[in-house]
Amino acid sequence: MTIVVLIVSQLLVATGWASQEVDSFEMGMKAQTLMANKQYAQAVDVLTTAVNQDPMSSWLRGMLANSYYQLKKFADAKKQFELIAQMEKGNDLARFMISVLEPLAGLDESAVAAKDKGQRELRPYEIEQTYGSAVLYVLVADENKKVFKTGSGFVITKDGFAVTNHHVVVDGKYIEMRLPNGKQYPVAHVISYDAPRDLAVVQLDTSDPLPVVKMGDSDKVVLGEQAVAIGSPKGMEHTISDGLVSAWRDSGQGFKMIQISVPISHGSSGGPLFNMRGEVIGVTSAGLEDGQNLNFAIPINIVKEVLKKQGKVLLADLPSSKSQGEKPASQTKVTDAELIKDDSGKVACVNRKLGFAFNLTNDAWNMNESIEKEQYFLKCSVSALQVQLNSYAAEKGMTESAMVEVNAKYLLGNGFSQQQAFSETELNGNRAFVGVFDKEIEQDGRTLKVRSPMMLMLKQGQVYFFSLWYLEELESQISPYVTAIQKSFRLSGS
Repeated sequence: MTIVVLIVSQLLVATGWASQEVDSFEMGMKAQTLMANKQYAQAVDVLTTAVNQDPMSSWLRGMLANSYYQLKKFADAKKQFELIAQMEKGNDLARFMISVLEPLAGLDESAVAAKDKGQRELRPYEIEQTYGSAVLYVLVADENKKVFKTGSGFVITKDGFAVTNHHVVVDGKYIEMRLPNGKQYPVAHVISYDAPRDLAVVQLDTSDPLPVVKMGDSDKVVLGEQAVAIGSPKGMEHTISDGLVSAWRDSGQGFKMIQISVPISHGSSGGPLFNMRGEVIGVTSAGLEDGQNLNFAIPINIVKEVLKKQGKVLLADLPSSKSQGEKPASQTKVTDAELIKDDSGKVACVNRKLGFAFNLTNDAWNMNESIEKEQYFLKCSVSALQVQLNSYAAEKGMTESAMVEVNAKYLLGNGFSQQQAFSETELNGNRAFVGVFDKEIEQDGRTLKVRSPMMLMLKQGQVYFFSLWYLEELESQISPYVTAIQKSFRLSGS
C-alpha cells in the first residue's frame, strides 16, 4: 500500500496539480527502502534533502536519527531527537533516546570539537554568556521625553553601531539603548535605514568600547536548525528563547524572511537571532497576530547590504511611519496550515489565515504547503491516501459554471476519465460541485488506476479545488474515510 503515495505524487506532478519538486514523502519512502537494505549513508543523503523541504516532519527526522545512529554518528542522532522533542512536547520516545545518546554524543562531540573548536555548537546559556552583553533594550520617547514604545537591538561595532528594526525607532524624537550591565547610551543619529525591509542602523553616543555580536551568513541557514533569540518582550529585559528555523517565507517586499518557532513578542522586535555557533543570522520581528509560533527574522545578510549605504540622518529627519505608509515586515501576510489533534485523538488540518479546515483520519499525516505563482498548494499524505487543496484567485467575472467547465476540460485534456461529472451539492453552508475522475498509469510493468474524488468551490472571488487521491483497487477499504474527509471541508463563516 505504501506504493500509492509514490504513484499519486508522480501523477500530480505529471498533470500539473503539484509542485515539480520531488515530494518529501516520496523521498521518505525511498529512504525506508534504503534503510531496509542497510544503506544508511545513502538514506542520510535522501533524508537530509527531504527534511530541508519539510523541516517539521517528525517522521522524516525519526528516520534520519535512526540512520545516524546506525552509522554511529551519535551526536547527529541526538540532535534530530532533540528537534523532534521540541516539535512534539509529549514524545516520550524522543526524550528517552536523548538520554540514551547523551553519553555517546558527548564522546562524538568531543572528537568534533577537537578538530574544529571554532565550529563547536553552543548551548543557549553559552550564547547568552558570550554575546548577551551586546544585546540592547531600546526606549523610544516623544518630544517630551516620554517613552511610548520599546524594542530590542544589538551592537555590531565597538564604536557603537547598533542594529534594530525601522519600525522600532521611527517617530522617536529621543532614543536611548541600554546594555545588560545597566549602561545607557543615547542614539546620536541614524547611520542607514531601509523602511521596506524594516531595518535601521544607528550610532550610539559613546566613548566606551562596546561589546559586540558576531555576524553570521544567513545564506547558510538550514531549515530545521536550532536558533536562539535574546530580546525584551513586553519590556521584560534580556529574555532568552529558543526554537527551530521553520521555513523561508516571501515577505511581499521583494525579499524572503526566516520563519522561526522561537517565541517572539512585541518588544523583542529588533533583537538578534543566533544560530547554535553564536552567530547572528537574523533580526527578529514580532510574530503574526493570532499566529501560533508564526514568528520571523530578517536575514542578517540584508543588514550587511544596508550598511553599504551609509549616510548620517538625524532622528528628526527620519521619515515617519505615516509618511512612509509602510507595513512592518512582521505583519506581512503569510499562510500557514496546522495539523491539530484534540484530546480524543481526532486530527484536523486548519489554516486560519486562508480560512479553511477539514478533518483527517487518526493517523500520522505528512503535510506540505507552498505558494507558487500566486497559487496556494497543500498536500496531506498517509500511506494509502493523499489529500490536496489548490486555491487561487478566480478570473474577474468568473461564474461557478465557468469554473466547473474550465477544470473539467483541463482534466479530460490531460488523460483523466470521468467517472462522475461535477454536480452541485450543499456542503457546510456553501455550494460545491463534486465529481470523480480516474487516470491510468504504468508502474513497474503494471497498469494501475488512480481515483480522485474532487470538489470545486467559488467563494468571494477565490477558487478552492479540494481532491483526494488513492488506488481504485483500495476503494472498498478507504471509501468511508474519503467520504468523511470530503464532507468535513469547510470555509470561514460556514
